[in-house]
Amino acid sequence: FEGRIKLGLALYAGTSGLPMDSESAHMWLSKAVKQALGVTSLSEVCMDGAQRGRTAGGGGSSNSGPGAGQTGLQQGRQGPPSAAEVAAWPLPACLLSLGQEERLKEMVARAAVVLGYLYFDGEANLRSDPSEACRMFKLAAACGSREGERVLGWMWNTGQY
Repeated sequence: FEGRIKLGLALYAGTSGLPMDSESAHMWLSKAVKQALGVTSLSEVCMDGAQRGRTAGGGGSSNSGPGAGQTGLQQGRQGPPSAAEVAAWPLPACLLSLGQEERLKEMVARAAVVLGYLYFDGEANLRSDPSEACRMFKLAAACGSREGERVLGWMWNTGQY
């Protein structure tokens, strides 16, 4: 898991004597995140309170948390949620597998930020997909990434979220 993330990050940045290769970076980072979260596809990662198709209790998909299934605007919110509101949200089921392992969360956060940029910019032969980018930045933010939080705020403020 850790080796895949390090390889993916090095390929994305073109460091450690490796050429920049966004396609290979996407492949390795995706594999690492799927392994860490115990999912078979990144599309299974639902950052609105539960994993699609399964929950921590093993039942069907159900969204939980404040205004589950609603955007901030649908809840009457005039802007992005505050840091305190985000901190109070329940942890998505997919992150429960990481437990209290801060190092693992940090590694997943770094991988998710890069995956978010790849999806947002349409790199690695991917089509530009702001919703998938948003999911990855939400994952990074849920793992404690300040960069993930900043990019989500920027996406919100520019109307791309």
